Amino acid sequence: MPLIGRGPLVRAVTVLLGAVLVLGGCSADESPPSPEPTPTPSATPPEPPEAAPLKVGITHVAGRIPRRARKANRARIARLVGSYVDGAFLGDFPRTSYAGAWDGFTRAAKRRARADRGILTHADRGARIAAVHPVRQEVRVQALAPQGRIVGGTARVRLVLRVTHTDDTVQRVRIAGRLLLTRGPDRRLKIFGYDLRRSAGPLRTPGGGA
Repeated sequence: MPLIGRGPLVRAVTVLLGAVLVLGGCSADESPPSPEPTPTPSATPPEPPEAAPLKVGITHVAGRIPRRARKANRARIARLVGSYVDGAFLGDFPRTSYAGAWDGFTRAAKRRARADRGILTHADRGARIAAVHPVRQEVRVQALAPQGRIVGGTARVRLVLRVTHTDDTVQRVRIAGRLLLTRGPDRRLKIFGYDLRRSAGPLRTPGGGA
């Protein structure tokens, strides 16, 4: 089982500064005051871009996969990895349950993953998260197919997520690393190992805000 690398976590706090307008009065013999300027609406946070779909590509094959079977194999891997990503990092928030994230794991990997859920899911902060928006979801697979059928491989995962917390702070969270795949007794691919890292930092926009 590969070891988990723990990336640095930077908690970002956005401070909003408000301007106070002091209005002075005038006496009766003074000239009438000039019309008050129309207040300028405060800037609103930029809307997040459209949610990025999960993109899966088979980049290398040890063996051979018939061309007609590549699309079906890519779809199977997308369902497997997508089930984990959705259960671990996306979906409705706030929440504290991530049991569904391990549906595609082998029995031994499930036991280990529960102990590592602080990195493999949002479990350490899910109660404080308001929403998660996927900015990037990419999976590149190196497959093992000795007889024309995938029996295992390595899925290299790269996720970028826009995480909004219940206190309105926003972070850009990155998850990167490997999911190790094997063909189970039921002939389905499963995740039997992992080596993932997670890091977080403040979300930066062209205007400098969060």
